[in-house]
Amino acid sequence: MAASRQKLISNAERLVGRGKLQAAINLYRKLLRENPGDTSTLNRVGDLYARLDQVDEAIDLFSQAADHFTQEGFFLKGIAIYKKIIRLDPARIESGARLAGLQRRQGLVTDARVQYQSVAKQYLQGSDTESAIRIYKELVDLEPTDPSHRLHLAELHQEHDQLPEAMGQFREIAGLMLSHGRIEEATQVCLKALDVAPKELSFLNGILQELRAGGHEEEADRVMAIALEKNPEASLQVDPVAVEAPVIEAEPEVEVPEFEFETPPTESVDASILEDALEEALAAEAATIVEEAAAAEESVEFEIDLEDIEDLEAEEAPGRADRDRTEAQEEALEESERAEQEKKAELLVEADVLARYGMEDKAVERLEELLDMAEEDGEVHCRLITLHLELKNTDRVTELANRLASFEANKEAENAWETVQSLLIDEGYTIHERLVSPPESEAIEPEEVPEPEVPTGPAVAEEDASWLEEVSQAVAETETSSDELFEQEDEFFDLAMELEKELEDEEEMEGEELLVAPEEQSLEEIVEGFKKGMAETLSAEDYDTHYNLGIAYREMGLIDEAIGEFQLAAKDSRYLVDCCSLLATCFLEKGFPELAVKWYKEGLESPTITEDETLGLWYELANLFDSIGEQDQARQQFVEIYGINSSYRDVGSRLEELSES
Repeated sequence: MAASRQKLISNAERLVGRGKLQAAINLYRKLLRENPGDTSTLNRVGDLYARLDQVDEAIDLFSQAADHFTQEGFFLKGIAIYKKIIRLDPARIESGARLAGLQRRQGLVTDARVQYQSVAKQYLQGSDTESAIRIYKELVDLEPTDPSHRLHLAELHQEHDQLPEAMGQFREIAGLMLSHGRIEEATQVCLKALDVAPKELSFLNGILQELRAGGHEEEADRVMAIALEKNPEASLQVDPVAVEAPVIEAEPEVEVPEFEFETPPTESVDASILEDALEEALAAEAATIVEEAAAAEESVEFEIDLEDIEDLEAEEAPGRADRDRTEAQEEALEESERAEQEKKAELLVEADVLARYGMEDKAVERLEELLDMAEEDGEVHCRLITLHLELKNTDRVTELANRLASFEANKEAENAWETVQSLLIDEGYTIHERLVSPPESEAIEPEEVPEPEVPTGPAVAEEDASWLEEVSQAVAETETSSDELFEQEDEFFDLAMELEKELEDEEEMEGEELLVAPEEQSLEEIVEGFKKGMAETLSAEDYDTHYNLGIAYREMGLIDEAIGEFQLAAKDSRYLVDCCSLLATCFLEKGFPELAVKWYKEGLESPTITEDETLGLWYELANLFDSIGEQDQARQQFVEIYGINSSYRDVGSRLEELSES
């Protein structure tokens, strides 16, 4: 069978060499009928269809190959195939979505983000809002601390009349800003959200408590007052855990005393007045509920009829047969669960062995497979995070840690979280209220400015000196000229004057004006300002994955794609020499010997190159010079090798051959 297969492949390739591509496809199709899961044949026939410009047939075969690669765990090869599909037909949206999913799985966060955004744009161009929402949810999961993804998702929910979901995203954006001490931006997000959907008040749950807990009473009162102004029928429900932090909820069924002011208020709303009103409303409502419940109990009559009992006993007999079937099904289910547990144990053992022998990337593949089977397993998350920390996959570490932190509280999850938390802190990650942020690449320290008194905490402690920029910006907004921005004496003097003037003017302002935010900005501007204000940077590229992806591309004959991946991986000193050799080989295959020479020399100039690597690159460079007729250059390289190690490969005989010629 193997001989017959090889003969058929040889005949097909001879037909390809003669330009008879359709005849070659027909021969390859015979192989596919016998083995439809043969990925190499699927890929080869797809390439032949592509050369005939039969795009649909090519993509059909490529899709089958990609599915097989993904199912078998060869995700890098799956990425390579999906890129071929997108290159043939960029309109294949679902293929683009699958490509982004695989890139995310391999830790290629930047590539996945770009691909997801492209797919979302295509869905929106086709007016498929539901699919675009699905893709933006993937983006939010990919980068949960990026508020711009959440803002786009909120806008799509809003367009789709899904206001509760939209407000949920606004709540998350405000929470992100609060966790980084950006109080004014968080307040503005709340107010803008109220403009979008004034009746959806549930998103404020927790925001007011957080503001008050941080000592920002004025901002909390402002948000609460505007919420009540937009919803005069709303009531305030006091959280028993945080009495001083009321939660606003819309309850149109309960009559609440209306607050009418004969004159516009000149100060922020007093929460105690609202709480007193609430106490009276809740007491009345509670009394009504008790009376209704008592009346309902009196109206219920329990009558037990002996005939009904006999009927029940008669119906019970066929139920026994159902129970027997149920027991058989439960046994089958238990057997399936045992098999799954054995599979999990096997994957754990394999991961441990691979990690012990330095093959962390293979260990990660086993654990990622296990994670698909046990999505909320704290131990698996802990092991994966540990490995990704060693591999410097910062984005994947952040994603997994935030997922682990969100698990429902149980002993196993909490133990895993405590272990991971200590590891993350040691590596410079920021943890605030179980929200993990990647380490900052460089800290920004204030110069000759006394450090302000700010709330302490893990996240606040690592904040940079961007507060100084905020003060400068506030001054710039109240100044009539921006030329004095960096004149500190005038700046602080003018700021005090403006504050004093503002306090004097409050007595003459209307009530509505007191509730307006100090500066009107769009939600996009608020989010972009927040992102710029944070001193967070993207983590370093996952050079390991780019290197392995380049190897996969080269094995599949995708030389251009392999070159791109090796060029990225070459930025890491660990892979520089290997990538230089591989790039030189790729450029030779493309017919560019001059570029091959360039990369060989690039590798030889590496400060971390070893003696063995130097000899290897000299030898390859000598062979290249010999093949293109540059015998003098080739002889010079062989002489360099001979001077260091005269027994290296066949360098002696090669020198003799060049001397004779």
